[in-house]
Amino acid sequence: GNIRLGGTLAYMAPEVFQDQDNVYHQSDIWSTGVTLYQMASLKLPFQAANHALWPAVICGPKPPRDVRACGGPSAGLSREFAEAVMKALAKGLDQRYANTRD
Repeated sequence: GNIRLGGTLAYMAPEVFQDQDNVYHQSDIWSTGVTLYQMASLKLPFQAANHALWPAVICGPKPPRDVRACGGPSAGLSREFAEAVMKALAKGLDQRYANTRD
């Protein structure tokens, strides 16, 4: 059947594409990670040729490129900040921050 999603595909966490009935607060942490990545590097952490490919790219096994390796302003990021952004973008829920206090 047809799947209906609300939101911007590039900011959606893998679990949103996999099971819309089980979306957790870590999904918001993912979206925040995408936003921070984009602010720091001026790039999205994932690229897709068209809308239909976003789920496969985000849910696929390939992690995003390290934010500090994107060049430009991201090269001067602190290790701690870069690690926080990358942890927020971990594909597995159990690998991401459990909450915003972490």
